[in-house]
Amino acid sequence: MPAGIAPSPCGSSSRGGSNPTSALGIWEAFAGKHPEWKGRAVFCLLPSASEGHAFFGDKGIQGQETAWRLTKVRYLAEQGHELCSHTLWHANLGKMSDAGVQEQIARAQIAVDSAQTGVQMRTLALPLGVWPKNRALLRAGRWTDPRAKTTTRYELDAILMVAGGPSPSPFDPTFDPMAIPRVQVVGNALEQMLDRLDKTGTRYVAGPRAKSAPKR
Repeated sequence: MPAGIAPSPCGSSSRGGSNPTSALGIWEAFAGKHPEWKGRAVFCLLPSASEGHAFFGDKGIQGQETAWRLTKVRYLAEQGHELCSHTLWHANLGKMSDAGVQEQIARAQIAVDSAQTGVQMRTLALPLGVWPKNRALLRAGRWTDPRAKTTTRYELDAILMVAGGPSPSPFDPTFDPMAIPRVQVVGNALEQMLDRLDKTGTRYVAGPRAKSAPKR
């Protein structure tokens, strides 16, 4: 990573607002130059990750302060970006009990609730790409706080896999929202993938008025 590039995807500056060298800052700069582009991103949240990665950075690590954490989450929601669950602390769900899986997902939602966004997360990115033994818990579940005796329920509409290649269009009968593959962009992987899709005539870009996809 070149010097001067903020590693946090949603870095804040000491003056407030987005750090222009963070992923979000670069995104906003592009949108400012191209107002016709209305794209939004999906930010998958880790409320309690270690080493300064909780909610995009805290404890002064890499210049990110704990006091900025919830402000960042609220800002993303206000700008129309999607807040996505990545569990509480990037847990390996395959090694957890049913109760543990539900606690990880429910407590991640509670953490987002603390930012007062009003957002109910409907998408989850699988940590490490590992599925829980009971996949039904990725659709819905609940967890009861043993101290407060309050119960938090969740429902998910989409699961993001860690890899697997380009996803079929949502109009494709093979599309499964509970197992959406992704392309890991390393080096020129994105350019190569788009070139392959163009050569096979399978590249599809949804627009705001898209109602159906061409049959191929």
